[in-house]
Amino acid sequence: MPSSCMHVRLATLLESVAAAVRTKRTMASPAVRLLLLVSALVGVKAAPPPDGCPAPCECRGSSVYCMWAGLTSVPAGIPPGTTILRLNNNQISNLPPNAFANLPNLRGLDLSRNKLTNVSAEVFKSLTNLEWLYLSNNEIQYIAPNAFLQQRHLKDLFLQANNLMEIPSGALQSLGSLTLLDLSENGIKNLTNAAFTGLVRLQTLYLSANCFSHIENGAFSSVANLEKLYINKGCLMSVPIKAFQNLKNLLTLELGVNDIRVLAEESFFGMGRLKRLRLSNNKIAQMSAAAFGGLKELRYLDLKANRLTELLDGTFRATPSLEELYLCMNNITEVKGTAFQNVPGLQMLKLDDNAIQTFPAATVASLSNLQSLDLSGNPLKCDCFLRPLRKWLDDASAELAMREQTTCTTPVEFLGARVDVIPPENFTCPGGDPPGYGLQDQVNPKAASTPTTRQMTSSTPRDVNPNWNSKFSHSADSSTELENLSGMQAEESKEIELGQELREEMKVQMDEMKGVLGSVLEKLSALEDTVAACAQPSRTVVLKGLRVEFDEVAEN
Repeated sequence: MPSSCMHVRLATLLESVAAAVRTKRTMASPAVRLLLLVSALVGVKAAPPPDGCPAPCECRGSSVYCMWAGLTSVPAGIPPGTTILRLNNNQISNLPPNAFANLPNLRGLDLSRNKLTNVSAEVFKSLTNLEWLYLSNNEIQYIAPNAFLQQRHLKDLFLQANNLMEIPSGALQSLGSLTLLDLSENGIKNLTNAAFTGLVRLQTLYLSANCFSHIENGAFSSVANLEKLYINKGCLMSVPIKAFQNLKNLLTLELGVNDIRVLAEESFFGMGRLKRLRLSNNKIAQMSAAAFGGLKELRYLDLKANRLTELLDGTFRATPSLEELYLCMNNITEVKGTAFQNVPGLQMLKLDDNAIQTFPAATVASLSNLQSLDLSGNPLKCDCFLRPLRKWLDDASAELAMREQTTCTTPVEFLGARVDVIPPENFTCPGGDPPGYGLQDQVNPKAASTPTTRQMTSSTPRDVNPNWNSKFSHSADSSTELENLSGMQAEESKEIELGQELREEMKVQMDEMKGVLGSVLEKLSALEDTVAACAQPSRTVVLKGLRVEFDEVAEN
C-alpha cells in the first residue's frame, strides 16, 4: 500500500450512526457501547481512489460510495467492475431503464432513503448477480410485475417504509433464492394467497406496521420454510389460524401491538417447531385452556399488557418446554393451582402489575426449577395462604425480582411491608389455618440444609435484630415494628425506586432502538466494505464482530 494514504470518509458514516442512536436517547443501551467501539475504526487509512471514479463518489476496491451527496440521479461513469454500490440518502426520484446497464458484477445495491415512487420492469434487468437490495424509506407506490425477474440470486430485499398498498401479483415470484423480505411500514391491507408465490427459500418475513383488514386462508402456503414472521402493529383482531396452518418450520412469531381479543383452541395449530411467540400489547381477555395446543417446543411466550383476568388450570399444559413467560400488566386476579402444571423447565415468570392477592400452594409446588419470579405491583394478601410462597422464597434457589416493590396490602399491620422480610410463621389466617394447612407443608423438596446465597447476603431486620421475629409475633407491637422497618429501609427504597425507573426507561429505549438498528446495520455494512478494501484485516475482524453483536441486539 502506498505511504501517501488518505482517510476514508468513515467519520461521515459514524456521524450518521451516532445521530440515529442519539435521537433515541439510548445512553444505557448496548448500541452505544458498540458505537464507541466502531469509532475506533476512524483511523483506518486507504489508498487514493482509482482513476475513473465519478464525482462526488468515493471508490475503494470494487466498492463505490455515493451516499449523502445530494444526487438526483445515478452518476455516470461508475466502474464496470463494481460489486457494491451505495446511493442511499440522496434525492433520486427516477431510475431510467439503463441506470445500471454497465454493472453486471454488482452484488449489493443500496438505494434507501431516496425519493423513488416506482420500480419499473427494466431498471434491474442487467443485475443478474445481485444478492442484496435496499429500497427502504422511499415513496414507492408501485412495483412492476417483472421488476425482479432477473434477480435469481437475490437473498435480501428491503422494501420497508414505503407507500405500497398491495403486493403486486407476480412481482416477487422469480426470487427463488430470497431468504429475507422486509415489507414493514407500508400501507398493505390485504394479503392474498398468491402474495408470496415462488419464495420457496424465504426464512424471515417482516410485515409489521401494515394495517391488515384481511389475510386470506393459505396466504403463507408458498413459504413453508419460513422461520421468522413479524406482524406487529398489524391491526389484527384475531389470529389468522388458517393463514398460518402451513408454517410447520416457523421458529419465531410476533403478533404484538394488535387488537386480538380471543385466543381460541389451538390458535397456532401446525406450528410444532415454534420457539418464540409474542402476543404482548393486544386486548386478549379470553384464552382457551388449549390455546397453545401443539406448541411442545415453545420456550418464550410474551402475553404482557393484555386484559387477562385469570389463569385456568392447565393453561400451559401443552407447552412443556416453556422457559420464559411474561404475564405482567394484565388484570389477573387469580392464578389456579395447576396453571403451570407440566411446565417443569420454567425459569422466568413475570406476573408483576396485576391484581393478584394470593399464590396457591399447588402453584408454588409446580415451580421447582424457577430462577426468577416477579410479583411486584400486586395487592398481595399476606395471610396463611401466601405462607407457602414465603417459605419457598427461603428454601428455593429462585430470586424474587423487584422485591422492594413486592409488598403486602393486607392485613393492616403488614401494610407496605416487604413479603420477603416478614417471617413465614407470621403469615396467619384469622381463626387459624384451614385443616391440613400446616407450617410443615409446602417445603421445597430441593431445599438444602445450608442457607441459600440470598439468605446469607440479604439485609433484613432479622440480621439487624435477632429478636425481631418474636417481637413481630405480637400483634400489639406490629405497627411499631413496621414503622421501624420503614425507617430502616427509607434510604434503600429511594435508591431502588430510582433503579426501577431507570429499568423501565431502558425497556422503552431498547424497544425504540430496534427501529434504528436497521439503518445502523446498513452503515456498518458500508464500514465493513470500506475496511476490507483498505486491506486492514485486523480491523475487519473487529468490525465483523461488531456486526454480529448488532445483529444479536436487533434480534433480541
